[in-house]
Amino acid sequence: MSQKKQNNLIRRLCGGINKRFAGCSCNNYERSTTQCRLLRKHRMNEFWEKCRGEPFTMMYDTVTKITNTFRLKYPSLHISEVIDIDIKDIVTRLKTYHLKEEFTIIAWRNYMHKTVYREIKGYLIKKGWLPRVNQCGTCKYFPESEPYICPKNGKQRKKTDGTCEKYSQKLGIFISINGYGHDDQKNNAHLSDKFQYNDETPETILEKKNDPLLMIKHALCMRIDTASPETKQRAKYQRQYEVFISLLHLLSEGVPMKKAQKTLAKQNSVAAKTIQRDISEIRKFQKKMSSEARI
Repeated sequence: MSQKKQNNLIRRLCGGINKRFAGCSCNNYERSTTQCRLLRKHRMNEFWEKCRGEPFTMMYDTVTKITNTFRLKYPSLHISEVIDIDIKDIVTRLKTYHLKEEFTIIAWRNYMHKTVYREIKGYLIKKGWLPRVNQCGTCKYFPESEPYICPKNGKQRKKTDGTCEKYSQKLGIFISINGYGHDDQKNNAHLSDKFQYNDETPETILEKKNDPLLMIKHALCMRIDTASPETKQRAKYQRQYEVFISLLHLLSEGVPMKKAQKTLAKQNSVAAKTIQRDISEIRKFQKKMSSEARI
């Protein structure tokens, strides 16, 4: 937001220069400094209760906007419109944080935006949907073998080097999940035969109408809505959808199958056998999709 728009927002909300407030400024607004007395005096509980900007509404709007931003940036992930983050915990942290300068509604909103963004990104990373750090090694252009010469700038790079402006996240693609049985040690020892990276960006991957990963991810996502709200069936479908995506990313990072299952069990607060059963049911669902497609 430009400085002019920021100043206009302060004048409208705090200064009351609009039809809603009819020119009446907020009692806690200092016109000479454009600051909020409640923010400057660190009276955060009062700020949340009395601020004309309605902090709760601003925060929920921000959650929606940032979620949509990630959905547009990574369309192939089919990120849910509602991300399971702890709103209560975010509010608690925001209420305990004290601005150190620029005690304005804009400064508070900027901090709130950063907090929500980090929380949502952290959730996606924890689920294994995004890499923890954007490095050369997670770029789709990074060479498969040494010497690691970047095809974009011709320079030799390390996997841990920082990214450049040409960076594009590498997306892992399932060729088949049929070889990933917990009792199939032979296939688990050769994951590279069942897994590969796709040289597509999140935006262009959607252009492949028959992409097997896209089809099953979309089907798993759509299957969630076939179950009634707040039922065990719906919760299971939601978990299996997330397990599929998280497993894909864990395997893409070279995590062994058994370790990936334990990680997913911990992330979802379920037993490892539940994750194994989820993977087995996803296989059956995939086979059912394949057989129906041939009819």
